[in-house]
Amino acid sequence: MLYRLAVETGLRRDELHSLKKSSFDFDNCTVTVEAGYTKNKKKAVLPLRKTTTAELQEFLAGKMPDAKAFKVPEKTADMIKEDLAASKIPYVDGAGRYADFHSLRHSTGSLLAAAGVHPKVAQSIMRHSNINLTISRYTHILRGRESEAVDRLPDLSLPSREKQQAQATGTDGKNELSQNLSFFAGQRRISANPQDQQNRVDGIENAVLQRGRWGSNPQPSDRQSDALAN
Repeated sequence: MLYRLAVETGLRRDELHSLKKSSFDFDNCTVTVEAGYTKNKKKAVLPLRKTTTAELQEFLAGKMPDAKAFKVPEKTADMIKEDLAASKIPYVDGAGRYADFHSLRHSTGSLLAAAGVHPKVAQSIMRHSNINLTISRYTHILRGRESEAVDRLPDLSLPSREKQQAQATGTDGKNELSQNLSFFAGQRRISANPQDQQNRVDGIENAVLQRGRWGSNPQPSDRQSDALAN
């Protein structure tokens, strides 16, 4: 439960050590860290997953409200080393990165990014004063994410020989394409005249091509460039 809570909230060792049973609001699914134990000396109220809240309530059922929620050792490195060894997970990977207790906080940022969470929301959960710290230092790309991203790119392959022949003979279903594109453009009706349909399709295709050319390499404005530089 300690590791799970650390990963799902990004709470630090001292913050977790300070938690009592009364720190948890099981009805509203939150955990509160008092200002005296946070790094920025501000009270923190963080959301919890409903499933995690239910398991925490059961886990802490036999404790008094002022009792410590977890027994966090002074040297968390020794604790996590033992647990990693029991799970046959290396403490140091091939890239020289350490799976110490603070790395669980890095896992929080990385998993939030992998879930598509907006960086500003992730920054709020991580309680960082600077969003660059959230994105650059605490967010790591999970294995396989690059391949998934490339798979989402549009199909740029040339049409098959059969497709090209169909286009040449006018039997490639452009009327159906015209209806689909007209629907997305908010036009519910199109002319029954085949020539009108063909002209509409050609016009849409040209507009799409031009838009692709204009937006293929957008240049930021001076104001945007200044923002990116900062």
